[in-house]
Amino acid sequence: MTLEEIFGPGGVLEKKLPNHEYRASQQIMAEAVLEAIQAAQPLCVEAGTGTGKTLAYLIPALFSHRRAIVSTATKNLQEQIFFKDIPFIKEHLFPDLKVAYMKGRQNYLCLRRFQEEITEAKAFEGVQEEWQTVSEWVKQTETGDRSELNWMRDDDPLWSHLDARSENCTGQKCSYFEECYITRMRQQALESDLIIVNHALFFANLALENDEIGRVLPDFSLLVLDEGHEVEDTVATYFGRQISNYQVEDLCRDLERVLEDSERDQIARIQTGLLAFFSFFPGPDGRYSLNLYQRPDGETVDLRSESLDRMQGLLQPLQVLYHRLMKQTKRPSDTDSLVRRLEQAIGTLEHIFDPEQSQDVYWYQKRGRGVFLHANPIDVAPILQEKVFQRADTTILTSATLSTNRNFEYIKERLGVPEPREVIVPGEFNFSEQSILYVPTSFPEPRSAGYFDRALEDIEDILDVTQGHAFL
Repeated sequence: MTLEEIFGPGGVLEKKLPNHEYRASQQIMAEAVLEAIQAAQPLCVEAGTGTGKTLAYLIPALFSHRRAIVSTATKNLQEQIFFKDIPFIKEHLFPDLKVAYMKGRQNYLCLRRFQEEITEAKAFEGVQEEWQTVSEWVKQTETGDRSELNWMRDDDPLWSHLDARSENCTGQKCSYFEECYITRMRQQALESDLIIVNHALFFANLALENDEIGRVLPDFSLLVLDEGHEVEDTVATYFGRQISNYQVEDLCRDLERVLEDSERDQIARIQTGLLAFFSFFPGPDGRYSLNLYQRPDGETVDLRSESLDRMQGLLQPLQVLYHRLMKQTKRPSDTDSLVRRLEQAIGTLEHIFDPEQSQDVYWYQKRGRGVFLHANPIDVAPILQEKVFQRADTTILTSATLSTNRNFEYIKERLGVPEPREVIVPGEFNFSEQSILYVPTSFPEPRSAGYFDRALEDIEDILDVTQGHAFL
């Protein structure tokens, strides 16, 4: 079967997909994707809303018979691809297609951490009902995916004690390794033709590729980066460094639970150091520059230099404990993840406070009682060239907003895309006839309490005007 027979007038899509109309732009994009795959060349393709981009890259990708990874900026698009587009493709085009749908490790339950917390359920005072619900869910779930607990928020503190984040993982040494939900997810990915992820998982995995425990994605030949305009910010986040008082506090709590009493004094020194260090950073909730902080009197200072002594007061006890544990020849396997977390904390502090580093932007955020220090790369192009473009046979970058002034020069420079094919497909909408512009004369701020209710009221009025036609 050819792309013409699938995407063309009277083709499979028009015959089998409910309410589908032939779209010339979709066929143009599909042909461009297939040509790029066959030529083993990157492709930048801009296609507006309504083109049907997902089918225009999914179907040609499957023609290649190579393992493909599709990465999106949002879980919503991930779900649309997996639960809407893939069933159609399997029913009408590729019945034997094997697909894996993957999320970040923090979305899955860690069985070892769950069993450890059972004995300390008293620590969850005030959430006993939620704890009981989770305990019943664990007996039934086949995926361990937190989204099955539809009442639980992403940032629920209870889940932070149970998730399968890599820094707490002991890998194959874990007694739950075979039944682990992460192990199952990895195995499914290895057996799949197509893997659907989001940018956060994909680039976090690339950043951890030398960490056999943290890595979850297999090697790939073909990569599609949908919503490609989001790539630069995501890469900067996951190839940057971050440390917070919460991370060090959790580390101390886990150290106290596992290590012998002889190390209590050293853990206490870490706790003293972290309190003195993280309490130094000024300002109310918000984001601030670390090296170009402006004081109320207008003076600009480098807080990295100003807090250096306090940072050493935290770094040194971390280093001492790390070296002590590394010297132990018969340390328990459950200390391996703690050693790795100590190493990561030490490396992050050294990186952020290295005066020779000049390729990063340094900043911190205060949120409640949390203080988060960051160092993010300014130029992600070298990272993407090494980690993506030199590795994949073909990389497809697509978005409705990828070009600048009708060309891709800006995105090519920012992402380091090497000599791609470039396509901008015509839009499917006549905006002068198919759109309205509404500018409210007054409207609450997005963070205000009444914003959402007011937005719903105005949306309802707009839908009356458009007779229900809208993209929300």
